[in-house]
Amino acid sequence: MLIAIGGFSGSGKSYTSFKLSDKLKCPSINSDKIRKELSNISMTQKVYENFGEGIYSESFTKVTYNELIKKAIKLTKNSKNLIIDATFISKDSQKLIIDNFQDYIFIFCYADEDIIKDRLDKRVKKKTISDGRWEIYQKQKDTFEGFIIPEDKIIKINTGKEGYLDELYRLISEKLGEF
Repeated sequence: MLIAIGGFSGSGKSYTSFKLSDKLKCPSINSDKIRKELSNISMTQKVYENFGEGIYSESFTKVTYNELIKKAIKLTKNSKNLIIDATFISKDSQKLIIDNFQDYIFIFCYADEDIIKDRLDKRVKKKTISDGRWEIYQKQKDTFEGFIIPEDKIIKINTGKEGYLDELYRLISEKLGEF
């Protein structure tokens, strides 16, 4: 089972991916890590490109997502469950999931904008793999193409809500059975 976790920058997708990976005892692949590996950049080096430029250009993003999916295909052969973590805001990125996996669910993470802004403001000051910032979040929100993933495959979760992980585990259990 592939569990794809998406959402805008600051939505809590990487934290959710980490927690879910621990709960399910399964591997997780992060698109930020792949992007920086492909561009030979240190994992904690900040790359403050404008939206859609440099390593965040449409062409480099396609390369990153193709590599993410390639690794996921390989890992799903040897793992009961696998988590992938990326924004998946374009229809093309979602189509990669649909075209390459039959058995999947998509978790869309979101939160109130004041929570996201606070998370992103704090992130800028820390050494983290993510380059997400408030202005990037705003552009992602403006360019979000909607979902082409079937509604019955999507779980939308508010990561700003207390106890959201327990709610997520319950929703996943409803879709997958006990895990």
